[in-house]
Amino acid sequence: MYKKALNLIKWQTILGMAPVILYFFYAGAAAGFAALYGLLITLVANVIVAFFLFRQQGALAAGKIIRFFYLGEALKIIATILMFLLAVTVFKFSFLPLIISFIFSQIIWYFCPLLANKRIKTTV
Repeated sequence: MYKKALNLIKWQTILGMAPVILYFFYAGAAAGFAALYGLLITLVANVIVAFFLFRQQGALAAGKIIRFFYLGEALKIIATILMFLLAVTVFKFSFLPLIISFIFSQIIWYFCPLLANKRIKTTV
């Protein structure tokens, strides 16, 4: 299961670099770093959830899985809020590239499993 989660995070990183690269080339380095930080917020939050979700496995650990899932989600929300606060107050990143990259990478996180489960049918 860790392998599937890491595969999703890998694809989220690769596809999430699109707005980062676009901001670097078209809006400058400051906007590019803001977009990169937006991607990083999503990645850190999703790694936290993946870590807590896949800690316990097996039918006997169903209760533990639910508890770890809720704990992971709570920590994800706290980490996301703290990283956004850091971005705006300490690093003084531009908000538009930050939020666009964050939203784009969140969308990728939810659509990657749909794309990963698609089977390509070939005919000979």
